[in-house]
Amino acid sequence: ALHCIGDLIARHPQNLDAIVRKLIGEEPHAEPALNAILRIILQTSDIQESIAADYVLKCFCE
Repeated sequence: ALHCIGDLIARHPQNLDAIVRKLIGEEPHAEPALNAILRIILQTSDIQESIAADYVLKCFCE
């Protein structure tokens, strides 16, 4: 699923804006989607999940 998100935001300004504004979770514990992706990269023990989250971040930064 994360890899698909990366493909959706790659070089697509509207989708980039959407992910910047997207919150994950419910109030009062909602967090920005990009923070959640960074948290996955830094904290997961699943290498596949980490690689997929890294791909999303790479697509976002390009």
